[in-house]
Amino acid sequence: MTFQSDIAQTFLGADDRDRAMYFAGRQDEIDDFNRVVAYAGDKAAARFRIYQGPPGCGKTSLANHLAEIRDDILFVPCHEEDLADQATVLKAVRRAAMARKSAAWRAGDTVLDSVAEYLNTRTLSEAVTDVVAKTMGRDAPVALHLDEAHGRAHYGARLLRNLHTVGLGVPCVVVLTGLGHTRDVIAGLPGLTRPARDAVRDLDPLKEEECAWSTRMMLDALRCEGGVGEREAMAGLAGKMAHGWPQHLHTAQRALCEELVRVDGRLADVDIRAVRDRSDAMRHEYYAARMHDHPLFALDEAVTQAILMRVDRTRPTSLVHLDRLCTEVTDRHAPGSPLFAEYPPPAFARALVEKGLVRKHPDGFALSIPTMAQWARSKEDGPPSSQSAGTGR
Repeated sequence: MTFQSDIAQTFLGADDRDRAMYFAGRQDEIDDFNRVVAYAGDKAAARFRIYQGPPGCGKTSLANHLAEIRDDILFVPCHEEDLADQATVLKAVRRAAMARKSAAWRAGDTVLDSVAEYLNTRTLSEAVTDVVAKTMGRDAPVALHLDEAHGRAHYGARLLRNLHTVGLGVPCVVVLTGLGHTRDVIAGLPGLTRPARDAVRDLDPLKEEECAWSTRMMLDALRCEGGVGEREAMAGLAGKMAHGWPQHLHTAQRALCEELVRVDGRLADVDIRAVRDRSDAMRHEYYAARMHDHPLFALDEAVTQAILMRVDRTRPTSLVHLDRLCTEVTDRHAPGSPLFAEYPPPAFARALVEKGLVRKHPDGFALSIPTMAQWARSKEDGPPSSQSAGTGR
């Protein structure tokens, strides 16, 4: 068995966003999506699915995985400009169709060279039906996917409302992925105030075994040298270091992959301490990067970290309480500081929610990524001791 170093280098060179090379978990969401697609033709209006959660929880990679496993539907990635009107959504549908077909087919297809001209003589539903039939060889559902919907959905408010009430003319599922307040954003759009009861799916942490299963797939693809026990130990190690978070799983697998490259795929020679330290370092770098998601967070990182720890400890019960907490911490740590003068008092609380650092739960607000509180405490306490540095906790 030869270690697949080229696959390892591809993994190490891949972006850590949008797509998981070794996807595992989310079976409930996958089953639910399959049911939605199966019944999409039962009514004219499009069916909506909102997959929401904090940064790094795997929303976009789930949507891309759904597109990969359901190649019997036309999955249409949309930007905000694609949802402006009938012509723009038709362009997005055609773009997705052309991406599926061969270069020869694309070169020979001129039916929609002028979308505006085409819509002068045909309805949107007729045009979409034609594109879908030419692409799939039959009638098939269409899935329109808008990523970062919490910040983009308002660009297509009118079209989304029409999809919600009238539909696209073919069986259609609208997939919206975004931060934890995406449902509230969608519900605030005119005509979209009543999402279906089961339309919103909050993405919870993965199970440790799901993270381990993903790592087993990676080890199998790399053709690592070692026995079953060594393979299971490495998969379990990554599963624990992931803390249930897809973003952290990626850094854990990356740290393990870097070490496997160093030892040419021999599991017995892997330095577990080095893998843990590298995974922790990348995870902490990710948390530090979150401090620049909003100008407020970066004004005084110590203040932001103190707020995160206080939220984790007290779990404020309302946005008013969260605002009061932010004000109290800011006043205590930076009394009279001119840095915060240009921001109104509730700005910090809103920014925490809008940027996904804090998430509303039924019993109050909490940190979206629980392990971020541990990182904040470690920053307050100073560097960890040599005894605890490699624990991955």
